[in-house]
Amino acid sequence: MTDYTVSVYDMGGSTVVADLPVSTLTVSKTLNAPGSVEFSLPMRHSDCTYANLQPLARRVKVFRGGGPIWGGDLWAASVDAYSQTVRFACEGYFKRLRYRRFAENLFYKNVDQLAIAWGLIEYTQAQSNLGITGSAGSSGVTRSRHYCAWESGTVADAIEDLATADDGFDFEIAPNLAWTVWHERRGTTSPSKTFTFGTGPTNETDIWSLRLDDDGSSVANQIAGRPDDDCLDVSDFVVVEDASSIADFGLMQDLIDLPNIDERDDRRAFLKEELRIRKVTRKQVELLSPSLPWDDGYEVGDVVGLTADMGYISYSSEPFRVISWSVEVAEGNETASVLLDSVTT
Repeated sequence: MTDYTVSVYDMGGSTVVADLPVSTLTVSKTLNAPGSVEFSLPMRHSDCTYANLQPLARRVKVFRGGGPIWGGDLWAASVDAYSQTVRFACEGYFKRLRYRRFAENLFYKNVDQLAIAWGLIEYTQAQSNLGITGSAGSSGVTRSRHYCAWESGTVADAIEDLATADDGFDFEIAPNLAWTVWHERRGTTSPSKTFTFGTGPTNETDIWSLRLDDDGSSVANQIAGRPDDDCLDVSDFVVVEDASSIADFGLMQDLIDLPNIDERDDRRAFLKEELRIRKVTRKQVELLSPSLPWDDGYEVGDVVGLTADMGYISYSSEPFRVISWSVEVAEGNETASVLLDSVTT
């Protein structure tokens, strides 16, 4: 049985307030998103005090077998007097950037996208330091952006906008608060592991349950981008389309606001990425497995294979990308829930 420890820190992240040997918790990791941790304690446990576990005033790291696997902030506590427990909800460091806005106008003209992203983190940390460390890096891809004071969303919004553009990047704030980026993408491009679901209950291998959704409601094969001008001519819109998708599914149109992007080339780059992931129906698979990310060589961003015979859809090492994983720990038993997506590039 592998031991898990939840260590609670002050906001500076250097002083340990409490080490909690929990036996039940859920830890999750999501590509380009905060991820989360939930755990419970008896409400009269000696370490279960408001001074130790005050929401927003404490940082949390989860260790498995002595090694850090997750880091973030404590956001909520829920006390249940009937069960005599307190349930704590934590989210990754990136969530803090959803509560940071632009107090002044910022302009970037033909600047490397990674330098813009890190510049936004530096900008908000100059107002109040979050402890995130790193550097700009270089991707060779330049962008132009403007962010209007109090109007242009959050710092997290701006970073996600950059990351999801055509030829963008993946990112993570690691448990040690290190800003880490991958250009153009994180993870393996060929299957690092294959999950196999048998044809019946007697020959399932490393999948205990599986759910697949194939949804066409988000498909768009002609997308227009609208800048934030007051009065627009048709020529002000950038429009991208995919002829093959139109032939397969019929014309499916959408309009996207692009409030922070002045340059037409940058608008087109954003729309091209949007079109790439929306021009076909998107399959997502949720599976429950005893196969754990740290034991079986897969991580968010990796491409994995899926072998399954489900009648309606059958796969033989079909490539899917790992969007998130969640591991539930209960009395020493570990079970992984993995979300896979058919958009792999």
